[in-house]
Amino acid sequence: MKVSNIIKFIFFSVLIYFVWLTFKNISFIDICAAIQSIDTITYGAAFFLMLTSTIGGQSAFFIIYIRRYFNAHNALIEIIKINVALQFYTLILPGGAVALIRHKKFLNSGLPVLKSLGVIVFYRLMLLAVSSIVAAIYIAKHSVLFMSELDLSSEYLYTSSIFFVFLFLVLLSIVLFLLKKRGRGLIARIQGLEIFVLKPMIFSGLTVLISLMLGALSYWLVFLSFDITFSFLDVFMLRSTIFFFQIIPFSIAGVGVREIILAIILPIYGINETLTATIMIVVFSFQLLLGLIGGAQELFNNYKKGART
Repeated sequence: MKVSNIIKFIFFSVLIYFVWLTFKNISFIDICAAIQSIDTITYGAAFFLMLTSTIGGQSAFFIIYIRRYFNAHNALIEIIKINVALQFYTLILPGGAVALIRHKKFLNSGLPVLKSLGVIVFYRLMLLAVSSIVAAIYIAKHSVLFMSELDLSSEYLYTSSIFFVFLFLVLLSIVLFLLKKRGRGLIARIQGLEIFVLKPMIFSGLTVLISLMLGALSYWLVFLSFDITFSFLDVFMLRSTIFFFQIIPFSIAGVGVREIILAIILPIYGINETLTATIMIVVFSFQLLLGLIGGAQELFNNYKKGART
């Protein structure tokens, strides 16, 4: 059996265990009542923010680097269409497979192979960099609370908080090693891709940060709809921590990662099991809606291709 299959088996076993722990003492009627208590306008606003965070954030990032490969008047629209369609695949495939589909769509749009691969890899690195730093701050900020509620030692939390920063440093070290190993040829290729340029890097980093903040604002509205008072800063850091773990390649649509973290963290703040389960369902419903929109876009794209032939 492959190591990747063993990891997947362990992951989904842990997921099933946490889902069972979360839902075993919960009444389905109570969950339905809690869902019905959500104001329609609040739900719509929270979904719109999540849509903007996901599709808008991705589109803003990629247009910084690849807009000149598209028609000048339609660049943003074309990139948005690609990212909308990808939401369908995000719902049913692991992140690595979705990245390959994105690569194929970029190639079909006229991007050079190296440019497409470079900007997709850099996007993942930027997501890891920003979310890992925020996750480290979040764990360090709430170390006392986590120690008291989860019976964790200070050494454990200290190790966990620096892990995220350490991971970013490891990624940076790999990049520097490759540059040193491959020499001037690789440096020239990377420079030709025009990715590691200061100004675009700053703007792309800001797009990732704003995207995470919009996603956090969506979570915040969901919490407020259930009269749960979190500071926006805490929600932002919690959302970024979830997002960091959702980048795990064998997680499909972030399912399991998000639920496990919410099942661990929310009860620490005194949120009961019914509300925790309801929040999981509401947040996942955003993912389902995005996937349905993406599926409709992909069907429309295929219909247009069929009409042309």
